[in-house]
Amino acid sequence: MSGLASYIELDTVLSLEDALNILEVHQVTEYNKQLVQKYGNECS
Repeated sequence: MSGLASYIELDTVLSLEDALNILEVHQVTEYNKQLVQKYGNECS
Protein backbone atom coordinates (compact mmCIF):
# COMPACT_ATOMS: atom_id res chain seq x y z
CA MET A 1 0.00 0.00 0.00
CA SER A 2 2.89 2.37 0.65
CA GLY A 3 4.42 1.72 -2.77
CA LEU A 4 7.79 0.78 -1.33
CA ALA A 5 7.65 -2.82 -2.58
CA SER A 6 5.21 -4.93 -4.55
CA TYR A 7 3.79 -8.23 -3.38
CA ILE A 8 5.76 -9.98 -6.12
CA GLU A 9 9.02 -8.45 -4.88
CA LEU A 10 8.22 -9.46 -1.31
CA ASP A 11 7.35 -12.98 -2.42
CA THR A 12 10.30 -13.60 -4.75
CA VAL A 13 13.23 -11.23 -4.28
CA LEU A 14 13.24 -9.69 -0.84
CA SER A 15 14.09 -11.41 2.42
CA LEU A 16 12.24 -11.10 5.70
CA GLU A 17 14.89 -8.67 6.88
CA ASP A 18 14.33 -6.55 3.75
CA ALA A 19 10.59 -6.54 4.42
CA LEU A 20 11.10 -5.47 8.02
CA ASN A 21 13.45 -2.68 6.91
CA ILE A 22 10.81 -1.45 4.46
CA LEU A 23 8.22 -1.52 7.23
CA GLU A 24 10.52 0.50 9.48
CA VAL A 25 11.10 3.10 6.76
CA HIS A 26 7.34 3.40 6.26
CA GLN A 27 6.70 3.80 10.01
CA VAL A 28 9.37 6.49 10.39
CA THR A 29 8.02 8.35 7.37
CA GLU A 30 4.48 8.34 8.76
CA TYR A 31 5.71 9.44 12.19
CA ASN A 32 7.66 12.32 10.65
CA LYS A 33 4.56 13.38 8.70
CA GLN A 34 2.63 13.53 11.97
CA LEU A 35 5.32 15.69 13.55
CA VAL A 36 5.27 18.07 10.61
CA GLN A 37 1.50 18.36 10.89
CA LYS A 38 1.66 18.91 14.63
CA TYR A 39 4.60 21.34 14.80
CA GLY A 40 4.75 22.66 11.25
CA ASN A 41 1.87 25.04 11.89
CA GLU A 42 3.65 26.55 14.90
CA CYS A 43 6.58 27.77 12.78
CA SER A 44 4.37 29.75 10.39
